[in-house]
Amino acid sequence: MSLIGGAGVLTYGRALNPYTMHEYWLVCPMHVLFRHGREPCERRTCFTCALAHKRPPQLWRRTNRLESAAAHVDAFLALSAFSADAHRSRGFHADVRVVPPFAPRVDDTAARRAPSARPYFLFAGRLETIKGPQTLIGHFAGASGPELWIAGRGSLDGALRRMAAGHPRIRFLGYVSEPRLSELFRDAEALLVPSLAHEVFPLVILEAFRRATPVVARRLGGMTEAVESSGGGFVYTTESELDAIIGTLLGNPFLRARLGALGRAAFEERWTPDAATYLERKAWDRNGGLSDGFMQRNIDFSVEMGVLKPGMTPAAAEDRRYLNAVLAEIGRQ
Repeated sequence: MSLIGGAGVLTYGRALNPYTMHEYWLVCPMHVLFRHGREPCERRTCFTCALAHKRPPQLWRRTNRLESAAAHVDAFLALSAFSADAHRSRGFHADVRVVPPFAPRVDDTAARRAPSARPYFLFAGRLETIKGPQTLIGHFAGASGPELWIAGRGSLDGALRRMAAGHPRIRFLGYVSEPRLSELFRDAEALLVPSLAHEVFPLVILEAFRRATPVVARRLGGMTEAVESSGGGFVYTTESELDAIIGTLLGNPFLRARLGALGRAAFEERWTPDAATYLERKAWDRNGGLSDGFMQRNIDFSVEMGVLKPGMTPAAAEDRRYLNAVLAEIGRQ
């Protein structure tokens, strides 16, 4: 789609047209801000980066096609403040509103298992270079110390197993489904998120927080924002810092419990479905109310959908909260 001028897709449809920024496609041809497939993108070299990824340059990005198409979008929704700032700093000037992601609550009646002789840290995610699991192997070499449990599959699976050969503290779990995955989060000393690129907002962090498990993440992108704003873990820049954090958590179970409680409290306050519904409505409501033109267009569509009665006008829509809720519901359909 990107190679043939994909911005045109933003103009499709007559209903509510939100765009959720799960990645960075609007400002990055490779959509992940991972320059040359090696490092986080801090300086734009899009032409050579596309070639490094074995993709032809997307020449339409040098035109005003994206700017024109963006005018057809009713709301651009970023999952983190970092994502919103990253888009603005790279020349995307449409109005962007921050609406964090959410995760459903889980049954947390089961207590955490009793501490074992060999505690473990957890990596859960795709086994790809950009996710950074290869950077963890060296931290768990040797025979003594905590284990590293790796849950997930991906193109690095074979290479990681070869790297881990001879290191008995590293366990590969492959694909893990619920409810076993939730149990792994609950019982881990911490979730490790070593991604090498500017992740928008990894949902795996919320999966850990909802089980009151601390998160240790690389100081990049939305990962930093999620961990530091909640107080539910640590961020690190160097591998030596990660070593120190692992040692600190192992030697202080009360700290682990405190960080987990902070992460859980932040999850309940900001990242549950109830919190997300409230924030979605705020995102649609600009300066206390939607513009009359925007409201009329969506009232007309709502009449077609059978949600509202014919003849309703913006002036007659006294209860803006009700209308916002209706529009948000249509947007989810």
